[in-house]
Amino acid sequence: HEVLDMPEEKLVGVVEQLVAHQLLKEERVAGREHYTFPHALTQEALYQSIIARRRRILHRQIANVLERRPERRSPEDLDRLAYHFRLGGEHEKAYEYSLVAGDEAVRLRAWDDARTYYESALEALEELKDDGARSSPLLENLGDVAWRQGNSAAARQYLEEAVRLRRLHDDPETVARLLRRLAAIRVQDGESAGAAEVLDEALQILSRTPDNPELRAVFDDLGRLSLLHGDLGSAESLLLRGLASRTPGANGPEEVRALVGLAEIEVVRGQVAAAEHMFDVAFVVLQDENLSLDRAVEVYYGAVRSLIMAQSYERALRWTETAIALCTDQGMTSLAALFKSLRAAILTTTGSSENTLEAAIEAAAELRVAGRPELREALRVLGFVHRVRGEFSHAKKSYQEAAELGDRYTALGLALVALAEGRALEAADSLLQIIESVPETHITVAVHVLPHAVEALVCAGRSAEALQIIERVERSQSQLPGKAEVRFSRGLIDLENAQQDYGSADFAAAAGEWERLDNKVLMARALAAQMEAMFARGNAADGEALGRKLMVDLDAARFPKERERVRRILRKAGIRTKAETSAATQPVTKTLLTERESAVLQEVAKGRTNREIASALGIAEKTVSVHVSHILAKLGCRTRTEAARFAS
Repeated sequence: HEVLDMPEEKLVGVVEQLVAHQLLKEERVAGREHYTFPHALTQEALYQSIIARRRRILHRQIANVLERRPERRSPEDLDRLAYHFRLGGEHEKAYEYSLVAGDEAVRLRAWDDARTYYESALEALEELKDDGARSSPLLENLGDVAWRQGNSAAARQYLEEAVRLRRLHDDPETVARLLRRLAAIRVQDGESAGAAEVLDEALQILSRTPDNPELRAVFDDLGRLSLLHGDLGSAESLLLRGLASRTPGANGPEEVRALVGLAEIEVVRGQVAAAEHMFDVAFVVLQDENLSLDRAVEVYYGAVRSLIMAQSYERALRWTETAIALCTDQGMTSLAALFKSLRAAILTTTGSSENTLEAAIEAAAELRVAGRPELREALRVLGFVHRVRGEFSHAKKSYQEAAELGDRYTALGLALVALAEGRALEAADSLLQIIESVPETHITVAVHVLPHAVEALVCAGRSAEALQIIERVERSQSQLPGKAEVRFSRGLIDLENAQQDYGSADFAAAAGEWERLDNKVLMARALAAQMEAMFARGNAADGEALGRKLMVDLDAARFPKERERVRRILRKAGIRTKAETSAATQPVTKTLLTERESAVLQEVAKGRTNREIASALGIAEKTVSVHVSHILAKLGCRTRTEAARFAS
């Protein structure tokens, strides 16, 4: 009655007639009367029966009444105001309320709503013939929201249009900043060449203003891109150039990025102690700096991967858990899943009692549902966890899916699966190719591959080639970080050639070093090899004692390969042990499905749709979709039909 300026009693009479003729129906919502149309077509027909000018007047009147109400407005309320102002022809107010609704939705981490509201604001600006001054920042907001949704294609489109508008306004600093954002998205999508082109353009734009802070940030980006390509010299030069051009004594977010990048370089070069110190400094500074989420994720991701490579697992775990908390707080559960995946890799390596397989499966499933490119990394981690557990067919499937998505680092995992399955020649050729492709400056990378390559070559009867690789790695740097890897590799050569003490001392030293680093996976492998060497040199008593101890210490779920290796060596020496079922032959998924997932699977087996399952189980359709994705990942199935067969 406020909108029509009609007495309430008269309006009630009109509504009463409409209800009597079944044009409206009365409901109670939150304890109050509420009137709705029984059918959308009825509403549309009545709406269209009003002439256009009258509709505009009514929309403006509704908007004015709503605007005068003093209560706090939700994003939905703000959008309703914008809607009525837009249809009432008040596009300026429609823009203002849509923009505020979008900002409020961002604050609430409601990304889908935020994108809808910002799009409405953009439509209003089109009606206002905006010259780009307001459209450009709005497009930048839309680009950020699309990135948070995992839609990199849409993010790029929004940002490219924002760049075009900023060029018209001769705003080089903002253009360069937007180009940096575009480059980061290209890197995320695996388009490093395109990223380099975009950054070069930003560099040219800013070359006329050498003191511009945005120019220093471009050097950081170029440095990190060179690091991604493995060009350590260029990466270091660019990162240091960015740092040197900063105001003395001034710390900032970009400084943290450069510091972490330099630490990553030190890890690759084998200077682990120096790198750890730099990571510690960066971690402290990072807690006090307001780094944008996309840059923060980049920094945390680079640090965690490097710390894992350096076998600095305690630090890696601290960085990982901080990243999970940050992403969760920002409403980015899919990015939190990436770091949960990396956490599963760390805990698997350190022999944690947590169910890291389930964590890795859940992380990969969530990234798959979100459609994020980080799924590649999660699949590689899942392959690693499966491989450590002795589940080689599942490991191979995960590695292959990662490779299909463009992952460049799955060759090592597939080669190790081949080695574990007894395909020594295939594994040896692959690992030899990998280690020979590693530049001499990439010490830690070569050391990481070394023991696996040597083991494959020895198993393939190519000990001479294995020895040459060891000697080449040792010559590459006097202060070698991977002493355990080299000792273990030399032990394998000695054991194969029946030299010295059959490698027993080397294996013991390697096991001790890996225990100090908390790398329980490689420690278990070294201890099993030490036991084998003891029997080879005729020290059966010590070999049996160590073997029986390992059968107790090595958990069957976490170290199935090593436990089975120990059991075989003992049996070969005539020492009987209780036969066990390898984890690789056990049903991997039987105990991994939750009670709810099992119920959903049974409904899938009946041929029901997600909507029908949601109705049957009393849960949301979107929740069913997530459960189905988790089930497919856990069962290693690609389709619902395969999952239905499994259930049957």
